[in-house]
Amino acid sequence: MNLGLYIGRLFVHSERADLTRRRIACIGDSITFGAGVAATRRTDAWTYIWQRGLGSSFQVLNYGVSGATLQQEGDFPYRRIGFLNRLRKAQPELIVLMLGTNDRSEKRRVGKE
Repeated sequence: MNLGLYIGRLFVHSERADLTRRRIACIGDSITFGAGVAATRRTDAWTYIWQRGLGSSFQVLNYGVSGATLQQEGDFPYRRIGFLNRLRKAQPELIVLMLGTNDRSEKRRVGKE
């Protein structure tokens, strides 16, 4: 596991894609990352629960980053983080997108309603 720091936010690089297995890539924010279960995230984050349920013929890749926003104009847009190149190389059969929670924060909201 490689730890990284990006503009003051902690994230964990997901394992390398195993091209011999069926791959599901999960893109998201702290909910995908597993920040709410940080001490046990490798067993209790929803992505790892999926991994256990799907079995060894699948690989669930966790590309969650705490604080990430969906909006390009947000203060921490996911597109600028750098995982998209890793995502392309992983060649997943399915991509699950769980972003938008941080876009609703008052301090991060962009545009007028």
